[in-house]
Amino acid sequence: MGGSCVSHSNTMTHPLVHIQFQCDILSLLSPLSLSLSLPLSLSLFVVVHGSGQVMARSLYARVGRWTQWSEGLRASTLAPPRCPSARQFHDAAEPSVEWTTHFSKTPHTAVPELAPTHTTAAAADQVLATRASLCSALLPTGCILLRGTHIRTAADMHAALASVVAPMSYVGGTNARKTLAEGVLDAGTEPPHLHIPEHSEMAYLDRMPAVIAFACLQPATGRGGATTVVAAADVERALPSEMVSRLRQVGVEHVLYYGPGGVKTWQAAFDTTDPAAVEAYAAARGWGLEWTMAGTGVNLSFVRASYVVHPWKTPTPEPTGGSEAMATLHGPGDAPILCQTDLSATYYRGWKPFDGATFHQQPYSFRWGDGAAFTQTEKDAWGVAKETSLRRCQWQRGDVLVLDNLRMLHGRLPFVGDRTMAVVLGDPHTRLDPARPVGLGGTETWADVLIPER
Repeated sequence: MGGSCVSHSNTMTHPLVHIQFQCDILSLLSPLSLSLSLPLSLSLFVVVHGSGQVMARSLYARVGRWTQWSEGLRASTLAPPRCPSARQFHDAAEPSVEWTTHFSKTPHTAVPELAPTHTTAAAADQVLATRASLCSALLPTGCILLRGTHIRTAADMHAALASVVAPMSYVGGTNARKTLAEGVLDAGTEPPHLHIPEHSEMAYLDRMPAVIAFACLQPATGRGGATTVVAAADVERALPSEMVSRLRQVGVEHVLYYGPGGVKTWQAAFDTTDPAAVEAYAAARGWGLEWTMAGTGVNLSFVRASYVVHPWKTPTPEPTGGSEAMATLHGPGDAPILCQTDLSATYYRGWKPFDGATFHQQPYSFRWGDGAAFTQTEKDAWGVAKETSLRRCQWQRGDVLVLDNLRMLHGRLPFVGDRTMAVVLGDPHTRLDPARPVGLGGTETWADVLIPER
């Protein structure tokens, strides 16, 4: 292939063939002029030496064409195993986009649009001026959409929210996120052709944000890309009564996988290279832990309540009204509220290779708190319920959407083109006494009291 390669090795992993070369910078010029017509995909990793620094470039050669794949990989034999990227699977599969919702098959453009609650920069500044003003705006519905803000960068997002919400890290989260600015993350690695099902962020963990905020730095340059929202109270009302009863009494067992073939490694998930630190983290929370893949992967499992006691004052719907018709505000000792991640099992639908992976090899799996599997009927019931009152935020540049993460679920519709979002997780809350026995029995509601980390 040209150049002066001093060593090489190759390994095959279906359906990709990976060949690693060590060569000088001039050897890049010859391969780039080649025209490949091979029934496979080829990755070249070229190590460049100079001035005592080591850099890496990865070129991705698809059938009949070359495409630059990624840059800035750090060459290190001590680095933890790398998980394949979501973009790689998306590009390899070249899937078609479904422009209807999963269950009701409603065209995305027919999903009711979320109206802005504030439409000027001055109004947005007033909402974000203090913590009290933000909480006051969130209390009625748990959802505010600020349009016409001055926010254009991740740094702008940090400046706008740093003084009104307590920052929170993404430790233990099942997605892979990049840090865009201090306290500001990207939207994650889910391929753009997917409809990400609605969920409460990190509700599968013992530590979750009470607030999540999104800023649109660049709306989708093609079509689609709206963020969807639905109130947990609306989902609960639309669920079969027997499913609600079971959620109240036994909760859900959450099963997480970090490691090779997953979205992220356990090193990335817990920001450590020490297995003992992960074991201590799990033991302190009463989690089950099992190392897999010769210690390079780990499964974590734990049963948690599907209901929480909200740490803020929360509104109660009028007896004759929907979630938008709010009456008086009540204190934090009110009845527990449903706070749950997605239970439709559609999160990885169409996302290779996780679509079709075994229960313990998907990044996130779930079953009933008593160990029983969710039936397909129960999964579908959850999906239908959350789509009943679904709304979409059709983004404009500078929009900011702030949600009460404990009362609202959010998702994302597919998109075409480029799309850049900035995300802030705020006001971390921890489940009180998470290691308590499962369920309370009878008709009582098993719920966790959330306490703020201040």
